[in-house]
Amino acid sequence: HLHDDLRAAERWVAAADAAPAHAEAGRWLLEAGLALSKVGLDDRAANVLERAVPHPDQAVAACLALGRVKMADDPAGAYAWYDRALADGAEGGAQ
Repeated sequence: HLHDDLRAAERWVAAADAAPAHAEAGRWLLEAGLALSKVGLDDRAANVLERAVPHPDQAVAACLALGRVKMADDPAGAYAWYDRALADGAEGGAQ
């Protein structure tokens, strides 16, 4: 199953790279980041999730996922992402 998640993540990223302005690009990046985290590739997951943050429909979920990914190695950074998720949600960033 780990290989399936990794393959899916690579395909989500490729789709977002091929069509960065597509309405679903943020969701593709979020899904890719979650899949990468699931297989233990947290550094790659964080990079991809950070790319999802500018997409308004995915900003809150991406920030929450970044907080979870960063918690073990960088608790202060994790809390900063959680704070941003709360701020984005309060401003209507979540759909």
